[in-house]
Amino acid sequence: MSDVYITKGQLAGKKVELSDISIRDGLQSLETIIDTDTKVKYLEGLIIAGFKRMEATNYGHPKFVPFFPDATEVLKRLLNSETKTPYGKTIGEMMKRNGGDVELTAVTIHERSAERAFKDFDEGHGPDRACRGSGHGRRRRARVPRSLRRKPVSCISGKAQGDPQTFLDAFP
Repeated sequence: MSDVYITKGQLAGKKVELSDISIRDGLQSLETIIDTDTKVKYLEGLIIAGFKRMEATNYGHPKFVPFFPDATEVLKRLLNSETKTPYGKTIGEMMKRNGGDVELTAVTIHERSAERAFKDFDEGHGPDRACRGSGHGRRRRARVPRSLRRKPVSCISGKAQGDPQTFLDAFP
């Protein structure tokens, strides 16, 4: 067997944490825009399946990222979700902001989108983490400022620790 594969024995006694980016990254490759209700139900399904870390949305300007004009609404609905889980909690109770262990991340490519994420956080419904991404290929690269191209993705959770400047300093 190739060492590319992990055997059950290699995982014995180890904790595996599942993360997902399909809502945030996968939807951008579709030709149609998915409605807010469907996004929330999909994310709820991932949480019920055991995912603890999710890139739930993108705060980019809807003109350039038309798949996420509802970034604030998606996060609000998850944080306040009354959907019951097999674990005896609601989805809302499982969110990190509400004392649970499910962490929501949002992509914020520009400073203004980071400011929107922090504003939402201050209002009680923003992401636990904000990530600044670089371009993803030629087609999208034209929309990313030259100063941000080829820089590694950086994530912060400083806002939760009271330090929003940590993230904003990452922007040239």
